[in-house]
Amino acid sequence: MRGEASRVADRESRDSFAAKLRASGDDAWQIGDELFGITCTLDHNPRLQRALTDPGRPVADKVKLLNELIGGKVQPMTMEIMTDLVSRSWSRAYDIDNATEDFAVDAMMYQADKDGATLRVSIELAELQSALLNLPVVRADLSNADSPIQARYDLLHALIGNEDFNKITVRLATHSTRNPRNRRYLETIQWLINKFSRHMGESMVTVTTAAPLTDTQADRLAQIYTKKVGRPVHIHSVVDETVMGGMRIQVGDEVHAAGFSHYFPREVVIGKIESASLAGNGASYNCKVRLSADMGRLYNVILVRNTNAGEAQELEAQVKNY
Repeated sequence: MRGEASRVADRESRDSFAAKLRASGDDAWQIGDELFGITCTLDHNPRLQRALTDPGRPVADKVKLLNELIGGKVQPMTMEIMTDLVSRSWSRAYDIDNATEDFAVDAMMYQADKDGATLRVSIELAELQSALLNLPVVRADLSNADSPIQARYDLLHALIGNEDFNKITVRLATHSTRNPRNRRYLETIQWLINKFSRHMGESMVTVTTAAPLTDTQADRLAQIYTKKVGRPVHIHSVVDETVMGGMRIQVGDEVHAAGFSHYFPREVVIGKIESASLAGNGASYNCKVRLSADMGRLYNVILVRNTNAGEAQELEAQVKNY
C-alpha cells in the first residue's frame, strides 16, 4: 500500500497532465510505450529509484540524471512527465515506479479514446481473463519473472494469436507478462479492467456462472444494475464450472449476494472490497470486504433462522457428487 505522500504525488501529477495526454493524439501510444519501458527499468534498478526520489538531492540533479538516461530518446511529453515525477515527494522509492506505470496506462486509455476503441479494449481484456481462468499452468508461466522474456512473449502470442485483438490490448497484455511487478497475471488484467471501467465512467459488473450468459441475460443484468448503481454498467461474464446454484456478482468494488448463499438474501449489498489477492487455486480471489452495515451502530437486530438451509445444502451436495 502506498503512503499518503505517494498517493498525493501520483494523483496530482496525473491530474495535471490529463488534458495534455488527452490532446496528444497518436503520440499517446508512443508515450505509453515509453513509460512502460521506464517502469521496467526502474523496477530492476533500486539504486536508480533511490537516486530519483532522494528527498535530500536537489531536483536539478535528478533532472540532470534523467537527461543522461532518456534525454533525446523519448517523446517530449514523456520527458516532461518524468521530470514532474522526480520533482515530487515519495513515501517510498519504488512508488515512483507505480506512478510511471499509472501514467503509461493513462496514455494507452487516451489512445484508445482517440481510436474509438476504449470499450473494445476493456471487453478484450475481460475475454483474456476468462480464457485464462481454467489454465493455471499458463497463468503461472506468464507471470514467472524467472523464465526468459521471449518464452513468455511466445506463450502469450500463442494464446491470443488467433484473436483479432486491438493493438492496445496486446500492448497491455504484453506489459503484464514482460514486467509482472510481483503480481499474478490475472491480478494485473483485473486491475487494467477496473481502470478502463472507471475511465469510461461505468461500473464493471463481473458475473460468474457455470455456463455462459445469453445475450438476453446479459442485457437484463445490465438494465438491472444500471438502475441499481445509477450509472452505466458493463457486464463482464466469467465462466467457472465450479459455481453451483446461481451466480456470483461483483459490482466494481462492491459485492452483492446472488442468492445461492445461505447467509445473505438475494441482491443484498454485502460491502465493498478493500483488498483482493488471487487464491491459491488461481481461479478465484480472496477478498477483504468492509461490510456495508456498521456493526458499531446497530440497535435493533432481528435474527432469522432459515429452516430450509440444511435440506438445501444436502441437495447441493447430492448434485455435486452425482
